[in-house]
Amino acid sequence: MQQDETGNSSEAWKANSDTAYNRTPYAGSWNATFPTYTTAWLFSLIRLEAGVQYRISMYARQNNTTKANLSVYLGDDADKDAMTLNIIPETAIANGDYQHLTATFTVSESKDYALGIQGETNAGTRYISVDNISITRDLPNEVRFTSSEAGSITADKTSATVGDTVTLSRSMNAGHIFIRYTADIDVHWLDQNRFIMPEKDVEIGMEAITSHTIPFFEGFEQGNIPHNAVSGWLQQQENNNPVWLAAHNGGNYNAPFAGEWNAILLDKNTCWLYNGLRLEAGVEYRISMYARQYATTEMTIAAYLGDAVDKDAMTLNILPETEVINDEYRHLTATFTVPESKDYVFGIRGYKKEAYDFLVIDNISVTRNLQSEVHITQPTMGTITADKTSAMVGDTVTLSYTYPNLINAGSYTTNVDVAWVADNRFIMPIEDVTVALNINPDSLVTRTPFFEGFEQGNTADEAVSGWAQYSEGGSREWRAN
Repeated sequence: MQQDETGNSSEAWKANSDTAYNRTPYAGSWNATFPTYTTAWLFSLIRLEAGVQYRISMYARQNNTTKANLSVYLGDDADKDAMTLNIIPETAIANGDYQHLTATFTVSESKDYALGIQGETNAGTRYISVDNISITRDLPNEVRFTSSEAGSITADKTSATVGDTVTLSRSMNAGHIFIRYTADIDVHWLDQNRFIMPEKDVEIGMEAITSHTIPFFEGFEQGNIPHNAVSGWLQQQENNNPVWLAAHNGGNYNAPFAGEWNAILLDKNTCWLYNGLRLEAGVEYRISMYARQYATTEMTIAAYLGDAVDKDAMTLNILPETEVINDEYRHLTATFTVPESKDYVFGIRGYKKEAYDFLVIDNISVTRNLQSEVHITQPTMGTITADKTSAMVGDTVTLSYTYPNLINAGSYTTNVDVAWVADNRFIMPIEDVTVALNINPDSLVTRTPFFEGFEQGNTADEAVSGWAQYSEGGSREWRAN
């Protein structure tokens, strides 16, 4: 029910979901607004009891600095002339954030009352907005906390009346990093640590991530869905464009560095990937990753450490902003130390200047800056050698095979997954590697002097060993005898 004192509109108060002219709802998607140069009432009926202390609470703001007032009354009828009990005195409404209007009151008798809200604006104010109007018994409500293995939460109040500001603090357990507080009902957050007490009990919890221990490795091979946000990472966009996406077996310019998956960034974009790392002071670490692009435009990668999952908290640069080139993967690596032993947020910032093509990353690792060993299991014929007996993660290791009478002896194998650059060159992973050789006798090519007496490796009535065969007349073959 409404009543307009100026005659400008029969229904000046409007339901609103727009955000222009400082009309964004206080909470949820809707509020109520009324426009310029109007004095209008908004009425509702409410049952109240004598002898009970009540609290009225509401939130209001305007979009200018000129006159805008609100007041609240009770009366016997939904008419401005029947509004006899003032429960919120006339209050000037300011531009900017919402003001909290609250007061306590009692009534003289138990009955149904008309609640009237009067709004008044002059020609300079486009809109007053009001939201979250409540009348409750003036009793404090509880602030409770959800238990969590990540840490504990405390507050400056364990009970509060509607409209009070509650300030939270936390103590995190080792191996966990705080992301944000949660509430089991809608509350208005003033900042990350403070909220306005609603009209009922509230339970506060927290979201957190688990820190990874070192060595840390991410090849995007687990838990991903093509063209969806990469799994296992938090993300933050600087310009509301798409996030880092998981890509599976891409083409020439977004093919994985190793394995079948990588991460790609599209559009004109700046986007962060976040994870947690447990790091120790006094230890030298090495960060390593591989990146490429499919263009010649400006694209860069940088990496940071910080105390919170937010770009503004990324204070320790561990990989300077580096231009990513077209064509082959570029190995980005640097060493770093940290000032104290604790859990850090690890952030990777990708930047694309132009909207077309894509930026690609793969095989991200953080390890102690120590070399891993290259072990060799020698074959029964010939000798394998490597140009390095130990190497840092990301180094290229080149293998050689020698045997007096052999040119081609099959393919190399390793006991852990590695990225092969060529048939005889691989990228050192974050752990020790043992190299062996698959020998295929049918692929052996001999040199002179040559002799074959069929004395080695044969079985009676089976195809002769060490020779490839081709029959022009059917299925007959040369057999050992």
